[in-house]
Amino acid sequence: MDATRFDALTKALAAGTSRRRVLQGLLGGAGAGALSLAGLRRAGASHGRPAGATCLGNEHCASGFCDPQTRRCTCPGGIAACAGACLPTGACCTAADCPPPTAGTCQGARTCTNGTCGFAPAPPGTVCRAAVGECDVAETCTGSSTACPADAYAEARAACGASVRCVEGTFTPGGTCDGAGACTAGTPVACATGVCDATGTACRPCGGACAPIYEFPCPAGCVCSDIYSGTCQAAPAPGTCGGACAPRYGVYCPDGCVCSNYINGTCVAAPA
Repeated sequence: MDATRFDALTKALAAGTSRRRVLQGLLGGAGAGALSLAGLRRAGASHGRPAGATCLGNEHCASGFCDPQTRRCTCPGGIAACAGACLPTGACCTAADCPPPTAGTCQGARTCTNGTCGFAPAPPGTVCRAAVGECDVAETCTGSSTACPADAYAEARAACGASVRCVEGTFTPGGTCDGAGACTAGTPVACATGVCDATGTACRPCGGACAPIYEFPCPAGCVCSDIYSGTCQAAPAPGTCGGACAPRYGVYCPDGCVCSNYINGTCVAAPA
């Protein structure tokens, strides 16, 4: 204490001034300033504490809530703490808080960024929409987007449905895709020869030797190229003429056709 302040104190005591007022006068100087600054520092250190930190009252916590039982900063009801901070309602703290990926999308691993849930793209080649039927194709993820590509179908005329078959002289071709996901079945047709081949997948074609005059004809749907010694060939389309004939020996042409020779001829169109 400097000499001047010491003299003032001495005079005050001599004049009967109370000790309390003397001390108040002293505290009004540099000592009071130091005490006030220390108090502010303590107050600043206590204000805005994170969740989980010790506290004496609500004013000490950043959340504004101090649990009176535990004397620790906490979050309001219904709001969770994350790394010392109180989350807004619906915000995530970690990816584990986020919902699982949605089926039929390319959503991969869950993410949590600044309290918002998201998804990383699924790896490329991941099937996001399986094929439905023979004329559909599976869609796969690109690896750069969380959206599944648009639905696509097998190309038109791709084979589908029952396989090609021939049963009891009836040939049924296989189905074909229409390019829009549907399979169009093949239409059964009767074999021209009336007979299926040995594989059961095709009609038996016309062929082999024939001699109608010697009662060695061709199978149904075929005609012989010569009345005496010929080869079986496909019958002409309906309304057309062709094949060997011999009216003398009972080998006639179909309606609308005439034989070019009575003994050994060829079926030709009848005169108009």
